[in-house]
Amino acid sequence: MHVRLSRIDTDFRQIVSLVFQDGSVTVVPTSAGRSRAARAAGGAVLGSVGLTALAINAEDKANHTFGLIVWILAGVVLAVGGAAAVWLWVAAVVRERRDGPRGTVIPASSVVHAASNADGGRVAVTIQTDDGASRTFSAPGRSGGQLATQFGSLLGVEAPKEVRDEIPAQSTAQDRPSAADRDSGSTTAR
Repeated sequence: MHVRLSRIDTDFRQIVSLVFQDGSVTVVPTSAGRSRAARAAGGAVLGSVGLTALAINAEDKANHTFGLIVWILAGVVLAVGGAAAVWLWVAAVVRERRDGPRGTVIPASSVVHAASNADGGRVAVTIQTDDGASRTFSAPGRSGGQLATQFGSLLGVEAPKEVRDEIPAQSTAQDRPSAADRDSGSTTAR
């Protein structure tokens, strides 16, 4: 089964995606090209909003010609910035596909120690491999729970009962006790 978790923080202050499949996890760095595209789009929107405010103010002051020119300029800034953002995004995707996956593969068999902890709404998973390297991955909220669950599955550790109940894909109806069993405190599966 192939599971991808995006926007995971590392101990190197880098944002990565983790791809869990076939007894290994691949650590794929987030593309800088996509970040540039997002910044270009944000800059275009911010610039056009500023120009729009200027155009509205100019028209209120009865300078319709100047207001019309600024409205046109706002549209041009938005169109050019949007086109640049789309071009940067497409170029980044094409480059990633051309270069192929550039991630680091960590096989489950090379992990000698793993630990997870939750602190302040973030879950951190630290793994140590047989070559002595140590890596820490963390994510907030539900992503953090999925991070811990996927590493647990990769390493053959069963998820805690609360996590199995929360994430239906990780358990079956037979694994979960009925409402009557939960109320009585029984933990045996039916």
